[in-house]
Amino acid sequence: MTRKEKGFVFSMAHNYEQNGDLVPDPDMEIEIDLERKTAEALTFQNALVYQNVYDYDDKGEKIMFKPRLKKDLNSFLKMWLKNLTEQGHTIKEEKTNA
Repeated sequence: MTRKEKGFVFSMAHNYEQNGDLVPDPDMEIEIDLERKTAEALTFQNALVYQNVYDYDDKGEKIMFKPRLKKDLNSFLKMWLKNLTEQGHTIKEEKTNA
C-alpha cells in the first residue's frame, strides 16, 4: 500500500493455483480517495493482459488517461467489490510500529 496526499493506492488480487503456482486473476491496482470517498481502478492484469488507465510523466504525474478503459475497469471493480462485500469481506488498515 502506498499513501497519497488524499488517500492511498493498493493492489488487490484473486489467486488460484495452477500446476503448484499461485496465479493472480485478476490483479488490480486501486486508488482510494478519502476526501471524495471513491475507489478508482488504475491497472488490471491477468495471465493474458496488462492494462493501465493512466500514463505518467517522468515525475510520476498523470498525463493522459483512457476514458473507455477507465469506465470498463471501474465497472468491473464495482462488481468485484460488491461480490466481496456480500461474501463478508472487509478492508481494514493494520497499524504497524514503524
